[in-house]
Amino acid sequence: MKRWIAVILCLVMALSLVACGGGSATISLDDPNEEVTLKWLFGGSNELADENMVYEEFNKQLPNYLPNTQVEFETIPFADYAEKWKLLAASREKYDVVWNGWMLDYQSEIARGSYIELDALVDEYGKDLKAELPQWLLDCNRVGGKLYSIPCYQMSSLQYGVYVKKDVAEKYLDIEAAQAMINKGTDYTVEDFKVWEDFLTKAQAAGELGKGVSYSFFEYIMGYLGLPEGRGKFEFMGEGSRCAVFYDDVENMKVYDVNFDFPNNNAYYDLTADWYQKGFMRKDIISVQDKKEDEGKKNGNILWYGQAFAGEEENFAKTNGFEVIIFRTPNSLFIDHGNTTTNTAIATTSEHPARAMMLIDLMNTKKGADIYNLLTYGLEDVHYKKVSNNRIEWFGSAAPGSSSTDSYGYNKWVLGNTFNAYETQFDKEGWNDYILNEINGKAVPSPLMGFTLDTTPIQLELTQYGNIMKEYEYLLTGAVANYDEIRQERNAKLKEAGAERIQAEMQRQIDEWRKAVGK
Repeated sequence: MKRWIAVILCLVMALSLVACGGGSATISLDDPNEEVTLKWLFGGSNELADENMVYEEFNKQLPNYLPNTQVEFETIPFADYAEKWKLLAASREKYDVVWNGWMLDYQSEIARGSYIELDALVDEYGKDLKAELPQWLLDCNRVGGKLYSIPCYQMSSLQYGVYVKKDVAEKYLDIEAAQAMINKGTDYTVEDFKVWEDFLTKAQAAGELGKGVSYSFFEYIMGYLGLPEGRGKFEFMGEGSRCAVFYDDVENMKVYDVNFDFPNNNAYYDLTADWYQKGFMRKDIISVQDKKEDEGKKNGNILWYGQAFAGEEENFAKTNGFEVIIFRTPNSLFIDHGNTTTNTAIATTSEHPARAMMLIDLMNTKKGADIYNLLTYGLEDVHYKKVSNNRIEWFGSAAPGSSSTDSYGYNKWVLGNTFNAYETQFDKEGWNDYILNEINGKAVPSPLMGFTLDTTPIQLELTQYGNIMKEYEYLLTGAVANYDEIRQERNAKLKEAGAERIQAEMQRQIDEWRKAVGK
């Protein structure tokens, strides 16, 4: 009788893991001596000619890391992933390890019970993972304070800078003053941008303006002049809205609606409209589909803004046939609080959650680097040759995973921790260390890390708000003379659509979250 009671209790606990999305996986029903085959689903290219050869080798080596464990792989092309996953999830198809990519709404998947809660499993079977991955990374994917997936660790912040055509800049730009302006980093005024206006004026007079200034530089200006001085770092919240959380006073973390809370701040509109009237940007900017299409062209823009990692000057010259000077912005390294775009979860249909967690731990830590690289790049001397300890020459036609015509290769950011991946000839020498230490390592994580906005109560309002902003996006181009009048018209529509309700709901959720986590 005791034996039967124990069996029944185990079955009840196992069913609770399978049936309840977000159930806490605090136990393991795996017998370590039991032969287990895990099903792993992830996004990739179309069927690869050599995939079975590599899968066979993977399963040959896996018992050296996880005894009595094999893996059955299944891939879905990225373009089809969202649709096919919905069908598989609805039919309760049995999977153990599953990939959640950018095409899936992470919170919706958790709400419908697609993934189990991982905290207890990570504590028990992911100790190496917890030691090697930064805490903020795991916190990115918490919903309601609980962890439901492990992010595939990759570049988490971006370095930006102001690009200027070098030959034009050396003649007409006060380079020292421009650098001083960029180094200021915050609290810009219209006067601070005069160094760029003088540059454009001189280039125009000399007939060397080209396509002038790109709209991307206006976006850079907007980050400062579209907001009040002294607000410091901020993040926009809710897709489509202009609600932002400012961190100038971390004790308050107040939500502002930029369109309403700063109605008299016309500095951005004043400056960009003036530049447009002076002919510093193309006259048809409103109707141009790609407002940044003239960047990086010899006869295109002479001033723009974009990503600017180390060594970009050299790469740019090789790719585009002319040189640029890049003024890197000092405060652009920031990691926002949003859910990451490539993650590994355990399905609620998994019959072996503990073993699945062990596999995820392996693919995200140094101890599993060799077998992770095997799955990513294939077989040495068949799909690549070793150049050094952590660098290979890839035999494919493009970076691994980016070509469906290659015989093998998966995107490293689908399978696990990319900083354990080999570098290839498509990477700069030392790229992994540079991103890990100089970009991610120096980036400031958001104080909202771990907070997830539940958009359900305001979904209709957010949709309406976003549609109105899209309708009036031409306002931001500088090509509108009566911008103040049109902005008032737009704001009236936003208010009617529920702007105040959006702002209040965001503030309420943030306040409750801070109280719950003690921040």
